[in-house]
Amino acid sequence: MAPKVECYILHRESPNADALLYETLFTLDDQDYENLEVKVIENGCSVPRLHWSRKIHLRENLGVAKGYNVGLGAESSPYVLLLNNDVAVGVEMVSRLVAFGKADDSIGIVCPRIYYYGTNSIWYDGGLVNSWTGVARHANIRQRAKIGPVSNKARETDRASSRPLITPNESP
Repeated sequence: MAPKVECYILHRESPNADALLYETLFTLDDQDYENLEVKVIENGCSVPRLHWSRKIHLRENLGVAKGYNVGLGAESSPYVLLLNNDVAVGVEMVSRLVAFGKADDSIGIVCPRIYYYGTNSIWYDGGLVNSWTGVARHANIRQRAKIGPVSNKARETDRASSRPLITPNESP
């Protein structure tokens, strides 16, 4: 059996937040990965009619980092996946990230390429950090993705996008 992955979605109030969250949940429901548990962190808000995933309710919006930290307090899976409430993920995303992470024990975090919704325009394709200034930026931002195996080659990056990412859980 595939290792369990706990997926945490940080949900916060914003225009169309609930509709965006439901779309995220539907794309996760279509994953080809068999051992995925989805948890929604209600960061100072409430999600109506949400019955098929576990909810973690925070009375107030604690911000991104603290919201995830509180929500992650009870994780017990070998892998943890963090998502925002406004993403649509490809059918093979979780299985591909886990397979890549399992292939090399020295890998601490695995991130996919991220596109602007409904386009082939890249939002995140690795991160670059200027070692002199400390300024970080996304690689290839707003570039059109090339189709083909070369463009999908994995590589090391200076910084990971905070979401989505999958990381081995050191606590179980």
